Parts: sequence; C-alpha cells; structure tokens
Amino acid sequence: MGCLIRQDGTPWRSGSTYVVILTPNGTVFIHAQDMIYSGRRLRPEIHGAILRALGADPANPAGILPALTEATSGSGGAFDVPGIAGASGYAAPYFAGLLQLPMIALTGFDLDESHVLEELIDHVTPAVTARDVVDRETLKAFVIEAGEFYKGIQESGDPAAFPKARSAMRDPNGPWRHGSVYLYVLDLTSNIIRIHGAFPNRYEFNYLVPLARDAISGKLVLPQVLEVAASSPEGGFLEYHFDDPTDPNDSSDTPKLGYAREFTSTIVAADGSGREVTFVVGSGVYMTYSPELAMRTLGRLDDGRTSMLFSITTPAPGNTVAGNALAVSAAGAPSDTVHFAFRPTDPPDAAFTYLGAAFTREDEARFVWDTADLSSGGYELVALYTEGEDDAITYDSIEVNFDNDAEAPDIRESRGSKTQALQADVPNEVVTANRVVVSLPAGALAADDRITIGETGAPDPATVPGDAVGNGIRIALASGQETFHEEVTISLPYSEGPLEEMDISEDGLSMWFFDAATETWMSVSGSMPQPDADRVVADVTHTGEFAIFDAPVMMADDGRGDGGCVAVPVLSGGGGPLDPTLPALVGLALAYLLLVRRRPAALAGQPG
Repeated sequence: MGCLIRQDGTPWRSGSTYVVILTPNGTVFIHAQDMIYSGRRLRPEIHGAILRALGADPANPAGILPALTEATSGSGGAFDVPGIAGASGYAAPYFAGLLQLPMIALTGFDLDESHVLEELIDHVTPAVTARDVVDRETLKAFVIEAGEFYKGIQESGDPAAFPKARSAMRDPNGPWRHGSVYLYVLDLTSNIIRIHGAFPNRYEFNYLVPLARDAISGKLVLPQVLEVAASSPEGGFLEYHFDDPTDPNDSSDTPKLGYAREFTSTIVAADGSGREVTFVVGSGVYMTYSPELAMRTLGRLDDGRTSMLFSITTPAPGNTVAGNALAVSAAGAPSDTVHFAFRPTDPPDAAFTYLGAAFTREDEARFVWDTADLSSGGYELVALYTEGEDDAITYDSIEVNFDNDAEAPDIRESRGSKTQALQADVPNEVVTANRVVVSLPAGALAADDRITIGETGAPDPATVPGDAVGNGIRIALASGQETFHEEVTISLPYSEGPLEEMDISEDGLSMWFFDAATETWMSVSGSMPQPDADRVVADVTHTGEFAIFDAPVMMADDGRGDGGCVAVPVLSGGGGPLDPTLPALVGLALAYLLLVRRRPAALAGQPG
C-alpha cells in the first residue's frame, strides 16, 4: 500500500490531499507528501485524539492493539485537537498482513513539524561510520555493517524498530550519514525503495524504477547496482558519474564509487510468524577531494614519489597547447582514482589549482581540462594518486605552454574538434575530450603531419544503413595523405542510454565509413564492439568519415583474388530474381571492389 499512496496524481494523492500511515504507537510510518516526517512520533495529545476516535483508550496501552483490531471492521472516525493548528482529520484503521498489526490511515491531516515531537535518536554506532568512508575498503565495511543492522531490525519483531532505524539512517548528525555519503535499502521482494538516506521524499516507498543515468556513459545506474549486488555473496563495486547534491559547484560528471550487496532476512510479525525477504543495501563515495583536502595533499607533493609505471600520457611534456577543452590522461595508477591539478610555472612555487578526479579504467584515467580562463604562459600539470594508511602520494608532472594565439600549436582542442601534431617515426596516440582514440603506429605516415579529428554530428538519414549511434567523426591529415602505410586503430565511444531507448543491443554495433565517391556507408571489416568499455574498435587504412551503426552486414569476395572478404550492408527484401534490392546490393559490392582496387599496390593486401 505504501508505494501506491506515494504516487502523485493518482486516486490516493493529489495536490494537498494525501494519506499518512501511522503505527499503533503513534509513529509516522509513511507520509505520502513528505517522507522526511516518517519515523517521527506524533505529539501525545494528537495521538491520543486519534486513538479515541477509533475507540481505543490511550490510557490503557495494553488495550490499544485489541481495540484497533476490532475497529478495522468499522469505518473509522474524525479527530480534532483544539489549540493545535491543523491537528484534525479523519482516521481509519486497517490490518497490515505482513506485520500482522493494525495500522492507521489518516486523511485531511496536514501533518507538519508542529505536530511531531523533537526527535531523539538512540544511535547504534558502527565500527566504520559514514564519516570514515574514503575508499573501497571502508565503503564495503560500512555497507556490510548497515546491512546487518537493518537485518537485525527486521528480525527483531518490534514494529517500532523499523521507523526508528529509518530515522537513524537518515540523520545527518548520526553515524550512518555524513555529507554526500548515505545509505539506501532496496526491497527486492516488494520491489520498492525502503530507505534513502539523502532524499527520502523523492525515493522512499517508491517503486524500483531505473531513472537516474551515469552523466558520462548514459547507463542507467539502478540496473548496475542490482547487478553488482547479486554478482557474489560479498556484493560488488560500481563506478559511475553523478552530480554531488552536497556540492553546488561540482559538475554532473563527478566520479562516484558505489558498493552494493544483497541480504536475506526474515521479517518477524507480531504473532511470531515470519516472511523471508531479499533486500539490497548500498552506498557510495564521491572520488574527489574537498578544496581543503586537495590543497593539503598538493602541499605535500614535495614529499611524494614518482614511479616509472605511472605517467601522464597526454599531452606530452613540452607541448604547446591551445583551445578550451583539453583532454589529459594518465596511465599506470593502481588506485581507483587519479587526481589532476595545475599551476603556472612563473612565479616559482605558485599555488596549485585542483582540477578534479577521474576513475582509472583499463589502466588509464582521463580528464577534460577547461582552459578557457587561462592566460598564455607555462604551466605545470600534475596527476597523482594516494594509497596506504598514510595517503602516500605518487605523482607525475609535466610542463606545457598554453598559447591560444599560436599558429600551429602541438595540440589545439575544443569540444568536438582536436588537432594534434604527429611524428612519422614514432607511435602516436590522439585522445579527444569526447573519448575518441586514434592510435597510429610508427610508419603509418609518409612524413611528420597534423591530424584533425572533428565531430560530424548525426549522419544524413537518407544515406545510413541502419540506426546511427552517437555522432560521427571525420579524420583528416594536413598533408592531404588519405591512405595510411600501416593500419591505424580507431576507438569510437557510445552511450548506453540512447541504446536502451532505441532497443539496440551493444553486441550488434559496428563501425562504418562514408565513401564519398559513391555516397554510401560501408562497414569497416573486422570492427568489434567492446560493451565493457562502451566503444567500437576497428583497424583502418585510410582517413575519412566514420560512425557507429546498428546495421546488419554480410561478407562478399573482396576482388583481390586471395580469398579475402569485405563487409557490405545487408539490404532488406526477399532476394528473388525481380527483387529491386538486388541491383542495389550488386551496386554496393561493385563500388566497394572499385574502392579496394584504387588502393596502391603496396597496400592491396591490407584490410579496410
């Protein structure tokens, strides 16, 4: 019943008309309009008036339950408390089968702070409190203790214990909540949110409906929580990006580390009967430093250490950079999180500015440096991580020169466009702020060059072979070279959110390139989706326009006489002798063969 009366715009709740559920001892169990009052006790005079309206004598505690149970067969009654504004309404008892207890539904009662007692919470303090949560180890210990605490409440058989526990777990001054660290309890048996430590009014006693998404990947967060919670008896961790509600100055792409675990318990009813339930307890910690902690950490940089295994991978030391959204990355950190900061090189020992944190994924942490307000000059860029009980610092530091007026800087990057200088005789990796990665081996270029990677937006619907996923990119070299002498690897990212809305499977994604000569999209042979990394990767031998599609492909002879194959679109249709799609299919195959034959002889044996 709780989740039904919480839904606004239904027969149970509309505007200022709502239901309040009360336990027999006068504790607010559910406040449909404002769950912040759930777990609070009504003032004795209001509780007494409600009991008398239902035929129960507040002066006879032992007779309250029998009287309320008998009253469930009636139609309830009105109550009014003179001298207390708004303390009036209508009460009707009902029998809660799960708890085997009579409960009281109230309507017309605009319950507010003046109607409840000042809250006194008798806390049970865990060994690891919310204030202590700073990393994986403390986060896991905190969640496990909370799960055992909640399990004990359910198995206690005390109907007043649950609302007390809920108040305790939401108390900002208690051990279960501190700043942006809070707990949530998801009831998998009834499919509702039992407790939400930070936003009870928004979430408590609402259905488990996945709505919130990772601000970077677009993935729904709730399915990830449930998946890791059930992944092992110990639960599991998840990483996502979400706005920190306690920090008005952060962005929605703040990295957060979460931990969730499944528990099973038995809810003991008043008559001693039990019902087994499965629930998930979870929490998370934002993997950023407060400004104060960041400055203290950066102030200890001289005591830090460097490591041959940890380094800033882009930009390169000594690069001249320009633009307003520069991708930076660091690889080799064993820690979950890498922090980035910068300072001007002149004057010496200038104060650092903390940029923020990024998760380490596939051995690399990436961050976008907003350089819009920088003045031209030299800057020291630092990446660091901390580990151990003493928060030992490991860091890498490089110097770059920022100059927006430079005619041809080593890197110029703004959102959606990046230009970078390349050297022909060494490997080059180009990483954009939008997570596109182009890896060029030594020898891929005829000479030193400059590459430009630009977003093209959504492809023309008239030309696409299937559903387009995300924006396309265009790769060009300043020299005009169109064919690489060695295979170049392209990694294109996508977000899962749009895929779910379009009912598209990640496993069916492939990379395509646009053949301008035939104005046709062609599948890149051998492209592979990597769902764990939310990207599609392929090796290519030419520049041009590339995009991700959900489109079927088939294999055809590549015309080179060596038994090789190329991928061409699969067109819909019956395939009969008069099927109009057949000429189109033949035309696409011929166009692809002509494209292959236009390649230099030295490249004829290389796949597209």
